[in-house]
Amino acid sequence: MLLIRTHSENYAGLTTHWEIGDVRSSDVRISDAAWRSSPAMGLFDLLDSLFETEEHFQGTIAHVLTHAAVWFHPELLEWWIQAQEAGGESLEPGDWRVGYRFQRLRVQVE
Repeated sequence: MLLIRTHSENYAGLTTHWEIGDVRSSDVRISDAAWRSSPAMGLFDLLDSLFETEEHFQGTIAHVLTHAAVWFHPELLEWWIQAQEAGGESLEPGDWRVGYRFQRLRVQVE
């Protein structure tokens, strides 16, 4: 995995996956814009780009590293979904609620 700092304003964080044969890798790019971008970018995050906070930066890094982790170990997402289903939720990969539930879990842990 390669971690790259960029000055792009097009994204706060970006993970690019690639593989050669059986060898997988990821390029993780963190932009200076990460200080002003909420990783969730939901309805309640519309004004986040006006403020620079450490939480935005840390959340962006956690978000893109999660993409890399799931690329290397796809079972991680499946395990997390199974844990949610054990708690009574019915989720599939790609379901919009996956991000919402993960965000709620992070808030509960903190």
